[in-house]
Amino acid sequence: MTPDEQRSVLDDLNLSATQNISELWRNASMMDLDSSQFRNVMIQDVPQIIEAYAAGAADLATVWYEDAAPGLLRYWPMPAAPAPTEQLEASTSWALRANGEAALTRIAGFTSRAIFGSARRTIVENAEKEPGAAWARHAQAGSCAFCRMLATRAEVYASKESATVLGVYQRGRGTRGASEKYHDHCRCTAVPVRPGQVYTPPDYAEQWDEQYKEAVRATSGGGRIDVNAVLAKMDELEHGTAATTVSKTAVSVTKAPRPGVAAAAANPVSDKPWHKTAAKFTEDEGRRHGSEIWDSYARGLDNGAVETVRTYTGRGYQVTNPGLRSRTTFGDTEAGSMRAVDAIRGLDTAVENAPRVTMPITVARDVDARVFGIVDAETDLTALVGRQFRDEAHLSTTLQSKLILPIGADQVELRLDVPADTKALYVSSFSRGERGLAAYGPDENELILGRGLDYEIYDAFMEGSDNRRILLARLIAQDATPREVQ
Repeated sequence: MTPDEQRSVLDDLNLSATQNISELWRNASMMDLDSSQFRNVMIQDVPQIIEAYAAGAADLATVWYEDAAPGLLRYWPMPAAPAPTEQLEASTSWALRANGEAALTRIAGFTSRAIFGSARRTIVENAEKEPGAAWARHAQAGSCAFCRMLATRAEVYASKESATVLGVYQRGRGTRGASEKYHDHCRCTAVPVRPGQVYTPPDYAEQWDEQYKEAVRATSGGGRIDVNAVLAKMDELEHGTAATTVSKTAVSVTKAPRPGVAAAAANPVSDKPWHKTAAKFTEDEGRRHGSEIWDSYARGLDNGAVETVRTYTGRGYQVTNPGLRSRTTFGDTEAGSMRAVDAIRGLDTAVENAPRVTMPITVARDVDARVFGIVDAETDLTALVGRQFRDEAHLSTTLQSKLILPIGADQVELRLDVPADTKALYVSSFSRGERGLAAYGPDENELILGRGLDYEIYDAFMEGSDNRRILLARLIAQDATPREVQ
């Protein structure tokens, strides 16, 4: 079984675990529980679900390690010990400091980390115990800069005792400990290199190696390597053409621009960059604008289209968004009352046919800080400036330039400048009591951006008495045609 096939199996395990947790959340939400009782149910049951799937991942990795042996080798691999239950309980408690989608996104993050991590630890621990064995970090195509940096070609890690890096040449990029760092939603795998074997990285990793070397040359000046600067440069090299494709991809999609849209995007009246002229709405202003642009379209959707949008705004996003971000094969997986692939395609169609954003605007949302590599209060936010990020999922935002409600201590507020003619759908124009597109009513002031987004951070700072972490970003590209889902 190839590394990509192994990853696909782990994807299936992870998706199943996430679905079970979403089902637990839904069932607990329908019970007559106060907030404390709800927390207790989740903190008790979420770790049990994760532990079962993580144990399965470890068992599978044991089989993969054994199957990788060239001929008959006298070594019997063992699955890695499970993560402590207390650790998963603490992670669940932390996740529940946020609400709704944010809490479930946090849970999905450490769920994938536990499941993929269980398989990785099994490979690594056995490679460290077996004389002459080694392991390599294998990343999928399209991985983030961090994973690309640690999964370049010719880098194979040997036993704990020798603590060496075996390969064609040495890069001096850090210890084995660095190679074992993984972020939430990380889908990198550890590939066993049994005695007598040579690791052959995928062809696309050669480009990553060149990116790394060029990034080091461009940022270090022959001195100490600044990892954040290297990552930013690798992002620039990977997505170097993205900024030039905004007019082709983000603002010129399959429909002809409406009158005034092209002018708003090009901003011929001002010398300022387009994102500097983005409209800044209060909540009330955003609601009025959203209703003016999208209400007529939303009320004209047929019942089938309405149901696909309501599936997403209900609980469907808990299944579809994590799967899209990890490029999962959904198969017959259900999201609410329909198949996940049907919900995704239906929402794609509803967004595609909707009126486009008519002028540059700023929207906001809260995001788990770890998505951006922010792990504690000491993380330097300014190191993110210039970094580019991609989101494969539909992006739920609030149609206002700043968030009013509190956010979690482990979250950041992302304020995203969106150019004219971006594909989007406002779902909160219906009055309370009407059966609209937002399953839980109009409270969220929600604008859904079509999936396949690239954006760039251009400023980062702390704000307010609560020292809220703020990231300012601009959308630089949106897929003209969404990636097909299966």
